[in-house]
Amino acid sequence: MAEEILSKKQLLELRKITQEKLAFQLSLLGYTVESLSSKHCNDTDLMKAHEDDSMVLNTITDVQAIEVGRSTKIVKSLTAALHRLANGSYTNICRVTGDTIPFERLKAVPHTTVSKKGQILEEDRKTHIAHTAMVSATV
Repeated sequence: MAEEILSKKQLLELRKITQEKLAFQLSLLGYTVESLSSKHCNDTDLMKAHEDDSMVLNTITDVQAIEVGRSTKIVKSLTAALHRLANGSYTNICRVTGDTIPFERLKAVPHTTVSKKGQILEEDRKTHIAHTAMVSATV
């Protein structure tokens, strides 16, 4: 795939989108942390359960803790993307495949460093590694 360099206009648009997404994630993270540490989690909340396949989440706070971890990871990724945008190292080249990441994907996920194809390849590799580890552990 031919390399397409992002224009200054596209980079400015991505910076604005990234800043908006970061502000949203920080707000969500703040709300979730506040609700974990406040009186919003009462005994009734703790008695609720959510079943998903074989995994059971026993409390609402389990879900909130997962959300804090997810939001924290996204905040770090968005912050890193803003740093790359600021220092000129932001690129639309996939670090896995070397293909160009479409601008529409970057607008949807401005902190990504992989194309959709690269994401699938990474997920397949992680699945293969996990499967190999499980097989090795049973032997």
